[in-house]
Amino acid sequence: MKTTTETKGKKEKKNQGKIDKLLKLGVQFGHKKSRCHPSMMPYIHGKRNDMYIIDIEKFQEKLQEALKFIQSLVKDGKKIVFIGTKPNVKKYLEETAKKNDLFYIINRWIGGTLTNFSTIKKRLAHYKELEIQKKDDDFKKLSKKERRQITKEIEKLDKSWAGLKGMTKLPDALFLLDIPNNYLAIKEAKNKNLYTIGICDTDANVSQIDYIIPANDDALPAIKYIMEEVIEVINNVKN
Repeated sequence: MKTTTETKGKKEKKNQGKIDKLLKLGVQFGHKKSRCHPSMMPYIHGKRNDMYIIDIEKFQEKLQEALKFIQSLVKDGKKIVFIGTKPNVKKYLEETAKKNDLFYIINRWIGGTLTNFSTIKKRLAHYKELEIQKKDDDFKKLSKKERRQITKEIEKLDKSWAGLKGMTKLPDALFLLDIPNNYLAIKEAKNKNLYTIGICDTDANVSQIDYIIPANDDALPAIKYIMEEVIEVINNVKN
């Protein structure tokens, strides 16, 4: 029979192994002191060469809180829109969202996406109609100019709304992979009483974020790790 000391030692070793993995992913690296937002101070462990270091234990704690909340949302049939507009995450988020049938935005946030959703909903419906029209046999019967106009309009709509295709009502939460580029999205979410979950680097104002995940939003390996945890939770509930 294993002693309490042996069990405790194994748990500590396992946890240290996890921490070592997170450190290799670069989860802990923040920005220079001059770029730090005061609201992130509770999640900072210390400073190295004028660069703030995020507390790994706080990261683990807050990630688990966010995952439990996401799990509850999915269980209740709620919808989340994932937003990642930084160049380092756009392609990854698009591929991941498509693979797992998630709503997403990878280009700049368009004002009114939430606060003027009745208009956006019409645009999404029109977008869907154009795609159906293009696949229809009658599309070939249209003039070359008409086909070109429809194709061009679809391409234009793709850039703004490809990740929201099929969304017929307001989502219930936003998951932000980067905060500073998306304060307008956060403001609109608060205006419509939606939940916000975010990967928060040391330069982020997190005063309006409901579920904070303190982590390096510049390190793609760190973002992938977080997203893999999120996707696992979502798919476990769905399946």
